[in-house]
Amino acid sequence: MFAIALVALTFAASSCTWREGRYVYYEVYDADTDDDADERDGDGDGQYPTWMTAEELQGLIHSDDPELIVDIRPLKAYQIGHIKGALCDPWDDGFADPLPELDGNGFLVLYDNNGDIVEEAASTLASSFNQPVHMLRQGFAGWEAAGYEIETGGD
Repeated sequence: MFAIALVALTFAASSCTWREGRYVYYEVYDADTDDDADERDGDGDGQYPTWMTAEELQGLIHSDDPELIVDIRPLKAYQIGHIKGALCDPWDDGFADPLPELDGNGFLVLYDNNGDIVEEAASTLASSFNQPVHMLRQGFAGWEAAGYEIETGGD
């Protein structure tokens, strides 16, 4: 009986999975009745920030689409370690510098340390940016735990 209910749930909902060490987490949500979607959609164009996993970002980095990855943590954290090629633009109720536009089918990914504050920054940016805005689930901590490439230094 439990398996039948679970199967029915998967057809009515969207889900996301991610791994932290030896644990696998599942998030299930009904994308068709997401009451927060209108609130997140600042200019009414149907575009609002979406989450992506470290694995999805790793795949996009190796695709032909141009990417803009922005680390919104403080400069000191960025210098200690960041995703290779990421720009540093700390979020403190706004971005210090305007972000460059991407040509064509580019994508923008914002991340913080563990996914706590990135949603506010992404929601603010989504209403004015011409490309979809994505947020890295679990932030830099999740990226590093997955063993993907990082670099140090920079400003």
